[in-house]
Amino acid sequence: MFALGTVIAAILATTKNSVLGPLRIFLRHGAAGLLALGIADSSFLILPFGNDLLLLTLVARDKSRAWEYVPIATAGSLIGIFLLDLLTRKGGEAGLEKMMSRKRFDYWKKKMNERAAYAVALGCLAPPPFPFRAVIVAASAFQYPRRKLFSVALVSRFARFSIVGGLAILFGRQVLSVVKSPAFFWPMIGFIVLCVIGTAYSVVSWNRRRRKPKN
Repeated sequence: MFALGTVIAAILATTKNSVLGPLRIFLRHGAAGLLALGIADSSFLILPFGNDLLLLTLVARDKSRAWEYVPIATAGSLIGIFLLDLLTRKGGEAGLEKMMSRKRFDYWKKKMNERAAYAVALGCLAPPPFPFRAVIVAASAFQYPRRKLFSVALVSRFARFSIVGGLAILFGRQVLSVVKSPAFFWPMIGFIVLCVIGTAYSVVSWNRRRRKPKN
């Protein structure tokens, strides 16, 4: 709990009344920062809307480079998805079963057997709190063909970031003023804290299931 409190305190300290606070290190590096955050945001980093906000900020600052930033954000996200796929595909169903309850395992197995492409597309298009990582992990663990996984993810992620880029061109400055406002800041911080707690709980639960002897 102390470590969790330290993480939450660090988040609050770095934001400085703006959700863009944690993104400054990526923002300084422009396209390279966008690529790096795209990789982290689609694999292991807990920063809801992080990649979207960074893309929005970069395009709002220089609309002429939207054609460059959107493909870079897409590429970074696909690399992050590839890392998730590498970790979970090898473990397969047995590895996934250790990470969740039997009820959730059966739910994801049914979804992947019936509508895997639809689930992946929706996961890549929809914003949080839609379980993007859970969809990718489930698709990989249940051996959804890698070529199909990346094809669907490529189209869906490019569509999502194109929409974000288009919104940035049209309303970038106005959206940024809202993002920097306290009215947006505190609900977003609350959402980030919930994500941190949820991830910590998932890790603890997974460790307990992994150590529990089978009957």
